[in-house]
Amino acid sequence: MFKKLFKRPKARVFLGDLAVIPRSDTKRYFEDPGFYSEDDLDGGLRERLNEIFSLPPKQEATDITPFDLGLDVVISKFQTGDYAGLVLEDFVLPLIWRPKITIASRLYFLESNETSASFSVTEKLKWAAYFRRIVSWRGLSPIKKTFGQQDMDKLLYKATIKLLAQMQKSI
Repeated sequence: MFKKLFKRPKARVFLGDLAVIPRSDTKRYFEDPGFYSEDDLDGGLRERLNEIFSLPPKQEATDITPFDLGLDVVISKFQTGDYAGLVLEDFVLPLIWRPKITIASRLYFLESNETSASFSVTEKLKWAAYFRRIVSWRGLSPIKKTFGQQDMDKLLYKATIKLLAQMQKSI
């Protein structure tokens, strides 16, 4: 009986802001642009975020209770991965970096805009998969890009699952 008296009502979750922070790192200049521009990749990642987090927007929230939550999601860092060589006289220094994405979220109370919890997850392509791709026909082809939107989508989905698991544990 006491459980029913002191039980909190279930919180409703509304979608706040979705964002992809533009890259400012040096590696973006070394990555092969292939058949897409950086804006296409940013836009593609933002579209995937919209598909994944299909929640009602916070602007449509009516009868807001103190338990209602807003969710902001941002892709704070990403890189598509590539390889290059730095030539130093008679020596070549190999430079390699694998695809990586960092996604962060913030749960906050809609009524007070006070942060309830924040989370961050980084997902990287495994080294074995990276080297398999590099030495494959696709990796050696000058026409096709070694890593692209599909690889980033897979990493985004994996990171999102981990992020949602973290959020579920905290609520």
